[in-house]
Amino acid sequence: MTEDEFRNGTTDTQDVDKVLDQLFALVRKELDGALETYGNSGGGHPGFASAHEGYAVIAEELDELWDLVKGHGTGYSKDALKEAMQVAAMGVRYMLMVYFMNTAPPR
Repeated sequence: MTEDEFRNGTTDTQDVDKVLDQLFALVRKELDGALETYGNSGGGHPGFASAHEGYAVIAEELDELWDLVKGHGTGYSKDALKEAMQVAAMGVRYMLMVYFMNTAPPR
């Protein structure tokens, strides 16, 4: 699928589904790496030590993506894709933290 096809919606839905599957797999790999590197939070769930830390990490990743977007022609680069995956992975990590804090039995 070309960038123009993607932007104009002129590609087959199956192609988009395949790309989404690949992107989700890459986000999952990024998330797994972060969880392996940083482990669980102090609360024993796969999140951050606090909501503030989660926000700060997501904001940092988003700022790195923004730097590429502001650059001439780099908003569509492979580096931008990598940063977007990191934003997504940290967003999912935050979601995991919120989920477990709201569903886990109290200790």
